[in-house]
Amino acid sequence: MVKRLSFLLVWVGVVLPVAAEPPMLPVTRANLYGTWDFVKGESGGAVTDPQRLDGRVAVFTPDQLVLRIRAGEFVMSYSLDEKQTPTGFQARITRSPYGVGTVVKGIIGQRGARLFLCYAHEGQVPTEFTSKADGAHRLLVMKPSKVASRLEGHWVAQGGNSDGESIDFSQAKQLLEINNDEWILKQGDLRFVMSYQVDNTQMPAQVRFIMRQSPFGGEGMKASGIVSVAHDTMHFCYRVGDQPPKRFAAKAGSESRYLRYRRQN
Repeated sequence: MVKRLSFLLVWVGVVLPVAAEPPMLPVTRANLYGTWDFVKGESGGAVTDPQRLDGRVAVFTPDQLVLRIRAGEFVMSYSLDEKQTPTGFQARITRSPYGVGTVVKGIIGQRGARLFLCYAHEGQVPTEFTSKADGAHRLLVMKPSKVASRLEGHWVAQGGNSDGESIDFSQAKQLLEINNDEWILKQGDLRFVMSYQVDNTQMPAQVRFIMRQSPFGGEGMKASGIVSVAHDTMHFCYRVGDQPPKRFAAKAGSESRYLRYRRQN
């Protein structure tokens, strides 16, 4: 009887609950910093051939968006309207193979580890993350580029702040060496060695550390942070414990430390 009932349930198509899709969340400028890989595109209601997206990336810095595609490099200034829902987006091309001055307007949002950008060159600004059959709207879906491999190398601290106070590196240069296994921090005669793991599924990418060597003791201490790399600049914010900061900022009372590094040749 039980087997017969199971057979009938299969054939009548019992509907099992499906996990709800993560909500579309607003975006802040700090969430964007870093390099993004294109994973999907739509134009005129049609999905772009995935092979055409291979190698295409978007790089967000504090003041620029750089698109690197087969046609060349497109550099844009951009702004966000964080009071709008979804978050408003506007960009103006300042350098490209086809001239400058073109303005695009649209919306931008975050769902899980995916970044959605829907825009129009002219006409009505999109209000939903979908392209139109008339070709007026275009949709791009991006994911964080794998950060781990781009972290490796030698870096020098340019500035930062700790719990709301500015950090001055003019008297003692801070150097950071990152290899496949360790972060090695040097400042004057001090040297710290940490093992690390990068989680690329988060936006921004998260990093978790364990102190291995320290002139002050504390071996085994854990810290968590967020990191992004754009061109030759690395933004890094962390705090002691298992909960990383959400933004690249270290305001008073946050118990966080924000650092900006420049890659050394």
